[in-house]
Amino acid sequence: MLLGFDVGGTNVRLLLIEPRTGEVLDRDRESSAGPGPVLLETLIRMSERMQMHHGGEISAIGL
Repeated sequence: MLLGFDVGGTNVRLLLIEPRTGEVLDRDRESSAGPGPVLLETLIRMSERMQMHHGGEISAIGL
């Protein structure tokens, strides 16, 4: 599976994609407000939540 992040001024969006088909398996969105360490925690939390919900191995992450 592939994770794709779009980090904007007001929110972070995440897509989970099946690489063989290009199918979007799931998506998520959270606020990107806060300093760098808070944003990093948000990215980690979102990634872990996707992996827990869908299982499988994340083969790549894109920003």
